[in-house]
Amino acid sequence: MWMTSGDGLSGAFVQSIVQDRDGNIWFGTDGGASVYDGNGWRTYSTLDGLASDFVQVVFQDTDGTLWFGTNGGLNRFDGSNWATFKKEDGLIHDQVRLMVQDDSGALWFGTNEGVSRYTGQVWTSFTTANGLAANDILAIRQDAAGHLWFGTAGGGVSRYDGKVFQNLTRQDGLSGNVVHSIYRDQNDDLWLGTKGGVSRYRIPPKSMPHIFIDALVADRRYEGVEAVELPSTV
Repeated sequence: MWMTSGDGLSGAFVQSIVQDRDGNIWFGTDGGASVYDGNGWRTYSTLDGLASDFVQVVFQDTDGTLWFGTNGGLNRFDGSNWATFKKEDGLIHDQVRLMVQDDSGALWFGTNEGVSRYTGQVWTSFTTANGLAANDILAIRQDAAGHLWFGTAGGGVSRYDGKVFQNLTRQDGLSGNVVHSIYRDQNDDLWLGTKGGVSRYRIPPKSMPHIFIDALVADRRYEGVEAVELPSTV
């Protein structure tokens, strides 16, 4: 089966495809957003509330709300009402190309000027000024430890632990500094697709540090603590 704009699709350039929890298939195109319910099509455009008719990404969050990243801003759609978020609302840039929801429920939006996090109430944005490897974001993924990974165009990959960014490049073993995709497999390994190949990152197993007593310090330093005796009243 071959479907085009003549069949009801909003545009020929399809950027994103998502199936919602009701089984409907959503398509983000260069002519708006189209939804196919198995029987027919419906298309949404700027006339309905989209910020731009060029839709780069469609995403459904854990609450069932649909989000649309466009070239003119971000849209939220609850099935009836549209809301628009732009730079003046807290978004880092109006061109939103990808989005991810983390384990806490916060949404992350990747742009070519940095990344924004939205908790439902508060916007926070991150750029190279905050430690991000590069502002042009191509991929986002959360690992099993809860860290966010950001693939960038030219800066390698950044790992964010909630406080600081750690940046990894070819010098650290990455196959290339342009990271287009990040995938987490069933073993919780991360696969990073780059312009120079693919790299796998495996989270090292947790191990307890070896603890030993070197000395005991009281009125003076006592070496060889295995020979030290203390009364129970001390």
